[in-house]
Amino acid sequence: MPPKRIPIIAEQKAVLRAHHRSQYPPPDYKELSNWFQQQYNRPIARSSVSEILSSRYDYLDQSKFQPSTKRRRVKKWPELKTALIQWVRAIEDKVTLTGDLLKLKEEFSFERIPSY
Repeated sequence: MPPKRIPIIAEQKAVLRAHHRSQYPPPDYKELSNWFQQQYNRPIARSSVSEILSSRYDYLDQSKFQPSTKRRRVKKWPELKTALIQWVRAIEDKVTLTGDLLKLKEEFSFERIPSY
């Protein structure tokens, strides 16, 4: 039975990126792989090091990054969400809310928000 895959958490990726930036000259992927193994007592492939250092993970370098976040999601339709929340709060005591009613209101509101 193959060993169970253990993901590299975002905090470990951020530390790896910071270590890479702090060294001059920058270490190569093999050296970073060895450093990671010593630091976290687990192996990491050089291809994973390359991916972690790519621009895909630039968000890990930002000060607003929260290591406890499991998945980074981009907010979609924030104005629509705000409008629906306000509408639900205004009518929740007067009307029984159903999924169909909420979908209708969402479609109606979407058409009336100018930024969409």
